[in-house]
Amino acid sequence: MKNIVNYCIFSCIILLFSCKKETLITTENQVIQSLTADSLFFHNEAQLHDFLVAHHLAKDYQITLPKMYSDCTQLPDDAIYPGMESDDYLHEERFTGKPFIVLYNHIITRKHLVNFFPTYYKNNPGAPHNLDFCGVNDYITNPKTGQVACFIDSFNWMDENGENIFNTNKKLWLLWGFNDTTVIFPTTRIHTPTGLDYSFDAYFPGHDDLMVSFDSISTVYNYLK
Repeated sequence: MKNIVNYCIFSCIILLFSCKKETLITTENQVIQSLTADSLFFHNEAQLHDFLVAHHLAKDYQITLPKMYSDCTQLPDDAIYPGMESDDYLHEERFTGKPFIVLYNHIITRKHLVNFFPTYYKNNPGAPHNLDFCGVNDYITNPKTGQVACFIDSFNWMDENGENIFNTNKKLWLLWGFNDTTVIFPTTRIHTPTGLDYSFDAYFPGHDDLMVSFDSISTVYNYLK
């Protein structure tokens, strides 16, 4: 897993300065990544949208301007978030107007505030208290093909509805076509300001493999296909 993540990070640096041979030029000013690239990098909803549409993976859905921006260095009160439900990924309306929403089946934002961050500080008493929701990149591996999708700054992602929501289940359904099943994805989440592994697998074993449900997802989000 570390080799996969290191490859993704290195490739991301390369992509910032050059276009790899496998990229597809669609317009004079726009470069779309190859559908079969070893690794894919998405910085925002617009870039993901253009990739999906260019490769006929989604309709040309509209993107609403962001409705809010929040300071990711300031941790919110965990009380503003609802409790975790296993079908949160099907009910984005539960989280509209709230900051830093990341869904892996259920919301994981509150878990960071209540469990992950306090446990890390307890086990590292000399560490600076600088964990926040800035610059967390998600590296997710397709277990069937080995392709890695890197979603940049997921806690600050603005979705097609202008909400600060990163719905992992929906993104992977659109990108890789998993449907009406449950899939285990090797996943690494890196807090780039500190280099810390935000899966916190050292304290909560098993979080480097995430079980993602696609049950009923095609019914709820079929308008995007």
